[in-house]
Amino acid sequence: MQQATLGEVLASADGLRALRIAHGVDGHDMAAHLGVPLRQLDAIEEGRWEELPGPAFVRPLLFAYGRRIGVEDRSLLLRLLPRELQDADSTLQGDARQSRLLPRGLLGFAHGGAGRGLVWSSLALCASIVVIHFYARPF
Repeated sequence: MQQATLGEVLASADGLRALRIAHGVDGHDMAAHLGVPLRQLDAIEEGRWEELPGPAFVRPLLFAYGRRIGVEDRSLLLRLLPRELQDADSTLQGDARQSRLLPRGLLGFAHGGAGRGLVWSSLALCASIVVIHFYARPF
């Protein structure tokens, strides 16, 4: 599809279902791919955003839906959302370079971090206790 045509198709959430069907993706397959129940897929395709958990769930789900049907332009997908869900980026921590949410790992190594001091100190203390207990022999 041409970019202009794609924009016209995605003028409303009903266009998502039309694109999914045009790409030959069954509703059950799409729901399984996204990991959501069929009722939530129907809510997305019918624009019933209030039935979905919230912006931290809806936006990534909508982007994954778009990737599955070949829509890489996130601005086209964001136009489908109500204003409060479009502006949700400011309340979520994310990586500005990749425009996607990134989790923080428990040990702090996620995304180039050096680790959390308290966690590593606790691990070192536990390892020391195990080593001392293992090698300590009664005289």
